[in-house]
Amino acid sequence: PVVMPTIGAGYTYTHFENEAAFFNVRRLDREYEGHVELLFRDVNLFGTGAPSLRYRYRRVTSNIPLFDYDKHEVSIGIRAITF
Repeated sequence: PVVMPTIGAGYTYTHFENEAAFFNVRRLDREYEGHVELLFRDVNLFGTGAPSLRYRYRRVTSNIPLFDYDKHEVSIGIRAITF
C-alpha cells in the first residue's frame, strides 16, 4: 500500500514518592494515550526513509485537579523503513 496507517494506545499509572508541593498530599496520576500515524511508504526522502504524519492525544487525570490536562499533538517526521 502507498499509505500505511498505524494506531496505538497506552496507559500509565504514576504514584509519586514525595508529597506535592503546597498541597501536602501524595500525587497520583493516570495517563491515557492514543495515536494514529500515516506512513507514506512509496515516498523516499534523503534515501533513508518515508515521511509520516502523526496525531497523538494524551489525557492525564490526577488526584490534584490542578494537574489534570488534555494534550493534542500533530507531528511530521521521517521514518526509516526496515521491512
